[in-house]
Amino acid sequence: VYPLVARAVGARTVEVKARDWGHDLGALRAAVSPRTRLIFIANPNNPTGTWLHAPELKAFIADLPAHVIVVVDEAYFEYVRADGYESALPWIGRHPNLIVTRTFSKIYGLAGLRVGYGVSSPEVADVLNRVRQPFNVNSVALAAAGAALADGEHVERTARLNREGMRRLTLAFGAMGLEFIPSVGNFVCVDLGRPAAPVYERLLREGVIVRPVANYGMPNHLRVTVGLPEENERFLGALEKVLRTEDVALSPQSLALSPVFMINRLCIIGVGLIGGSLARALREARAVREIVGYGRSLGNLQQAVDLGVVDRAAVSAPDAVRGADMIVLAVPVGAMPEILGEIAAAIDDGAVITDVGSVKGGVIEVARRALGARFARFVPGHPIAGTEQSGVAASLADLFAGRRVILTPEAETDPGALASVRAMWSVAGAEVVAMSAGEHDRILAVGSHLPHLLAFALMDLVVRRDDHRAVFQCVGNGFRDLTRIAASDPVMWRDICFANREAVLEVLRQYRDNLAELELAIARGDGEWLIETFTRAKHARDALNKKS
Repeated sequence: VYPLVARAVGARTVEVKARDWGHDLGALRAAVSPRTRLIFIANPNNPTGTWLHAPELKAFIADLPAHVIVVVDEAYFEYVRADGYESALPWIGRHPNLIVTRTFSKIYGLAGLRVGYGVSSPEVADVLNRVRQPFNVNSVALAAAGAALADGEHVERTARLNREGMRRLTLAFGAMGLEFIPSVGNFVCVDLGRPAAPVYERLLREGVIVRPVANYGMPNHLRVTVGLPEENERFLGALEKVLRTEDVALSPQSLALSPVFMINRLCIIGVGLIGGSLARALREARAVREIVGYGRSLGNLQQAVDLGVVDRAAVSAPDAVRGADMIVLAVPVGAMPEILGEIAAAIDDGAVITDVGSVKGGVIEVARRALGARFARFVPGHPIAGTEQSGVAASLADLFAGRRVILTPEAETDPGALASVRAMWSVAGAEVVAMSAGEHDRILAVGSHLPHLLAFALMDLVVRRDDHRAVFQCVGNGFRDLTRIAASDPVMWRDICFANREAVLEVLRQYRDNLAELELAIARGDGEWLIETFTRAKHARDALNKKS
């Protein structure tokens, strides 16, 4: 919520990575600059339920420059029964730059009234009062809030039920062999040890609503709110039933179907047909908050910004990837060594990296050398989609709809990274499958690389003839269909030929042998051979039409 609110008023946000599922105050302090104006700290933290020891938080606030306002969000304060935890409310007298916020949506159960309050110095309160909307809280909500503050018995009873429910849930998780993040709030995050979205989907069918947290970089966790005893038992029964169902970990699109799947910052290196189409698809699906683009052509980048395909263009590849949680390398395979070398040191530790290259074996080896320990977060990919056009102006939001995307993970590929890339392509409308890099390169040499080479070769054969103008004046749809892909990017296809050299040479030899047989059959007048070959080919093509 904090980044969204900040961006809504035109502020630039700086997000500091968590440590041990909570705030890293040292890293947060190091990120403060002369331009910093506001810091948000949730204590207890949401969605993990972790909390900060009072001496650490006090020292952090005391060390901040006076011009930096710090907002301590205590939405779950009333649930906490932990030694070392203190509300920041009593500190406001010593720190006029401190604001403490509370809500009536949690322990008081008044979420539908949207009422809460903040406590600050008179100076800060005066400024806030000037800019707030008039009548921002209605009279019913005010009356309910006043009554709630006077009902201490309700607060104590609810806190006791929460402690008992938390104990029941965490003991059950332990009995199931599931790890969880110790929480002082009214919720707990449980690690399922597998992508959580398929489990979430199955729980929905059981009538149980929990919250996936993949958008926080936790694709294997579910956030479970503590309920009444009977509600907790219903959830645990449904969870045990779902976890016994084998297919909960086998649905490649389930993560994408989750309504909370979200990429915070998507970086696309190479905003052309594929990169631009992916950006359009994710934006249309509302699955990305910010898109940063980078490429060699300044004109193409400016066009990408003008068309709304990316939110901003970066001045360098390292600048583009900093702060991104998903990085898509949509450049020719020949450019991979240079690009990976440029960005490797600038990639955030938790970022996921993937590519769209038509050859996987060579790209994987380059990525392994360039990324080092971060290679586990690299998910090799290849969307089987495209047109003969290139550039961001040719990009289409529905380019991947119903098309296949092949992922070729290695043994060390992080499961969470793999799940995130699966989800991204599924959101874009694609069918996602996985295979080995070697199998991919052999199959694509036949199904993609050879057809392109034949189209290039046929067009080149015709254009070098003296009568090529007359030929072009007489071509029909068959020639146009066969050679359409000869309009593809020559540099990209040069790189593909070299990157998949062995597989391409092998299939070219096979094709040359078949062509020699065809030539021989025509020369000797072997009509039976021709009919048999053409019929076999027609049946195969007819079957392909039916599948598509």
